[in-house]
Amino acid sequence: PAFNQAFDLELSRSQLFSLPILLGAGVILLLTGILGGSYPAFYLSSFKPITILKGKQGSGTGNPKFRMALVTLQFAITLFMIIGTGIIYDQMNYLRDKELGFDKNHLMTISLQSREDLDKYSVFRQKLLQNSTISSVASATTLPGQGAGKQVMSVENSEGVVDAYGIDNYRVDYEFFTAMGVDFVEGRNFSLEYGTDSTLAAIVNESMVKRMGWQDPIGKRIQFQGNDTLPFAQVIGVVRDFHQRSLYDPISALVFQPRTSNPEVVVRVNPQNNQDLSSTIASVEQSWNEVYPGSPFQFEFIDVAFMELYHADQVRARIFTLFSVLMILIACLGLLGLASFTAEQRTKEIGVRKILGADTSNIVILLTRNFVFLVALASIPAFIASWYFMNKWLETFSYHTHLNYKLFALSLIVVLILTILTTSFHAMKAALSNPVKSLRQE
Repeated sequence: PAFNQAFDLELSRSQLFSLPILLGAGVILLLTGILGGSYPAFYLSSFKPITILKGKQGSGTGNPKFRMALVTLQFAITLFMIIGTGIIYDQMNYLRDKELGFDKNHLMTISLQSREDLDKYSVFRQKLLQNSTISSVASATTLPGQGAGKQVMSVENSEGVVDAYGIDNYRVDYEFFTAMGVDFVEGRNFSLEYGTDSTLAAIVNESMVKRMGWQDPIGKRIQFQGNDTLPFAQVIGVVRDFHQRSLYDPISALVFQPRTSNPEVVVRVNPQNNQDLSSTIASVEQSWNEVYPGSPFQFEFIDVAFMELYHADQVRARIFTLFSVLMILIACLGLLGLASFTAEQRTKEIGVRKILGADTSNIVILLTRNFVFLVALASIPAFIASWYFMNKWLETFSYHTHLNYKLFALSLIVVLILTILTTSFHAMKAALSNPVKSLRQE
């Protein structure tokens, strides 16, 4: 269950014991055993039995360059995984905290499913507004995060010429911008005080003004659906840009038309604490059941819905985290083995150095500095790969954070500390050993 939850999977226990999984696991075990054991097997079989029995062979050094290359590669992959994980989490935090152009906090959304539901919307709205913790209720044909439908319209451009354009648009009621917390930069909102607003008014966003090159957008003409028989509506207001789609996409030009009843309902909640929020949700559900008996009550908060747009990247972040931890553990195991091997190979050298006056710190530095150098060497390809691939990933978002180069330095420091701690165990052991024992054979 924990694995399913972490990686958004639906694996059952029975699948673990299916024939393909069991066969695959068996093949992996077999290949791993063969590949992992073949090198020492071939190496040991090359020794001459007579020489070994005389005690003159059996602890050869092998190929140190090959071992060092493998350890360096291991360090490079570890550094890349740590840096990648940090950058992904940075981007997720950026998406979570970025201003979307509207107030996303405590904004509940409810979908009306049928024409009968729409007919009762005004009754539902009035019931909701009786709750003191609900400040406004509005509706629209779509909501931020859901995108918008594109429609061909005849629009007056900056030169006063009417031409056809494909433009994203949707209908909103008179309270929509207030409920969403979207600011006006010019003009006014739709209003019941103006009888012509219901058919002859339009509101646009800043991106629409930029696209059309309007210097003075108020009063510009728009003919909906590109139908010559329809009267022209006039732009009465300009709202600040807000994200209608995810941050993968740039903000597009938008045109809003008025309509009093729409399938997507937004409820602005102003709770003082979590208890108020829970009671407000219960109150909204009660109002729903009174107006729409028999229909299931389903809602979500728009900030949560927005983060769901990046669900795949959130799963990717968890996968990177898991593999980073695994890579660190594997690297530490490899270091532990190599440090033990190196200390064993240099036992007599350490004994001689101790007899000549070298203290414990000198011996520890002697045995650990090579590994520190390997980490520094591995950081070069790791940093280059991280810079290239993580930049490519960030560019898939139209709005993204920048590479935090402190993460590069921090990852290097973490790996260096782990390297020193891991190798120091055997270094200290070798440094504290009695040199007489190591030199007894000489």
